[in-house]
Amino acid sequence: MKFIFSLIFCLILVTGYSQTPVSILFIGNSFTNGNSTIIDNVNTGTLSIPYKFKQLAVTAGFIVDVEMYCPNGIYVYDYNGQTGHANRTETATKINSKNWDYVFVQDNQGSYVWSEGYMPSTVANANITLYNKIKANNACTRVIYYAGQALRGGLPSSYWNQGGLSLTYDNTQNCNTRVYKNVKYLNNQAGFNEIVTPVGLAWNKYISDGHSDSDLFLSDGSHPSNYGTYLAAAVVFSQVFKTNPVSINWNADLSISTAQYLRQIAWEIINDVTIFQETHLSDYTPTITSSNNILTTSNSFSSFQWYQNLSVISGANSSSYSYNQSDFYQVEVVDGNGCKFRSFNSYYDFSTIIGNSKENEQGIEYRNDKVIITNMSGGDFIIINMTGTILSGKKIQEYQHIELLDGFKAGTYILMAKYNKKIYKQKIIIF
Repeated sequence: MKFIFSLIFCLILVTGYSQTPVSILFIGNSFTNGNSTIIDNVNTGTLSIPYKFKQLAVTAGFIVDVEMYCPNGIYVYDYNGQTGHANRTETATKINSKNWDYVFVQDNQGSYVWSEGYMPSTVANANITLYNKIKANNACTRVIYYAGQALRGGLPSSYWNQGGLSLTYDNTQNCNTRVYKNVKYLNNQAGFNEIVTPVGLAWNKYISDGHSDSDLFLSDGSHPSNYGTYLAAAVVFSQVFKTNPVSINWNADLSISTAQYLRQIAWEIINDVTIFQETHLSDYTPTITSSNNILTTSNSFSSFQWYQNLSVISGANSSSYSYNQSDFYQVEVVDGNGCKFRSFNSYYDFSTIIGNSKENEQGIEYRNDKVIITNMSGGDFIIINMTGTILSGKKIQEYQHIELLDGFKAGTYILMAKYNKKIYKQKIIIF
């Protein structure tokens, strides 16, 4: 027999967020700017990753300063008579214009499609030069290396025995995986140990779920489509803000369900335990432990700021914080060098078990393996798991009697109810 233990609702008024501003510079080419002629205007270009990243961040309530320098056909290294970003005056000027929190670097993805570790010296040396320029401007800047897509369908057969490869078959997913491995290889071997953004792996998840890779590409089979750049922007957002993007209400002209699904993929990919370590995101993510309603992070940092539901908690400036509401909490820390890091924005519970057959003042009854909702003024209800994945959701009319969580497996879930401009959250444990 299954039993539900439910944890008391906390009431949260919908308020404005108060976050430390985050600055990010995007460096790349047409793979970043949406295959357009837009070089440095982040406020236009519906297919550009910087534009979509900014829209996601602003809609989520973050304060961001986003700029880009993405001329078409330019790599990090010099190529075909074009000066690469590593030696380009305009790129250096952009880098030196501000003390960036993040610099996103997108190189020619075609240079990373070969066997793992096959890295032409021109590619590696140019990336070292660019990295040194970024760090000379601000040692605290985190570099985000784009590991995205190369070619739809993989490499043509004429390339299967080049670059250390010995292939008898190739496809989009295999090609994306090699790009990821080689960007990761460069990051490690050059000693950067910065953040790799696993966009290609997110694309692979989309394809593995039974969707066509053609959705992610423009007709040329190399540049990303609206789907592709939206998913890429969601991955970068998730890594920068450590916040689940699923509930963000900005869809970039995609259907609501498609946009939500792409955001969920982004969140799942960066939270994969192996990928979290391989991409070095773990190096720049302070951990939080919870015990007896006290949240604690390492006391090795020089300053601390705790957030509740993305809003600053006034006076919460030590390595621990005693909380009295179930909600999402996050800490931003500064190390001895003045570099900022933020934890994941995670849900922590504070409440008392009220039994397995009980109705509270919001009209939520817990009985066996069901959640019964009655006697309410109507609203939107969703069930999510502890990683933020939406499992079910329904709109309930006034005084409607409805069952949620019927037949769910044993586990821990969060019920979120929104009505009258208020949000109620409740943790539910099924044994």
